[in-house]
Amino acid sequence: MFDFSLNKIYDSPMDPADAPAAIEFGRFSVLPHRRELIAEGRPLDIAGRAFDVLMALIEASGAVVSKDALMERVWPSRIVEENSLQAQISALRRAFAADRDLIRTIAGRGYQFTGVIRTVSARPNAQATAGMPQPTLMPSRPPPTSSSSSKCQSAVSLKRLLSTLDP
Repeated sequence: MFDFSLNKIYDSPMDPADAPAAIEFGRFSVLPHRRELIAEGRPLDIAGRAFDVLMALIEASGAVVSKDALMERVWPSRIVEENSLQAQISALRRAFAADRDLIRTIAGRGYQFTGVIRTVSARPNAQATAGMPQPTLMPSRPPPTSSSSSKCQSAVSLKRLLSTLDP
């Protein structure tokens, strides 16, 4: 299993035309370009750091994101205590209210976003993706023959997927 250090993935700027207009899960929508979380059509009041944590968890596509990777993503090059991250997770769970289980704590490892994601493209001719985000622009490839090849292809796939979700 990969330990997602999300800052390393963001090496190249993303073309704004490829950014999703919205990311939807359950009764919630995220508008990355406006940095908004919306529930049933009403914007929710969450702080910028909480939004950054949410985006990092969503971009991980259901994988567990380590506390260290989240802290480096949200507070790059700063020394912060783990309780700062816990406060942002608590704020998100409060905003999710009855759906607070959208963020799962994995003891000793980190956090996981459990919602089923649907992305809505900003491009009118693009289709929405149901379920967890998939790198739809990537051609099909035969299964890798070695574990190092598999890890390399997985890292490339992850970078492409996250570049499609970066605001």
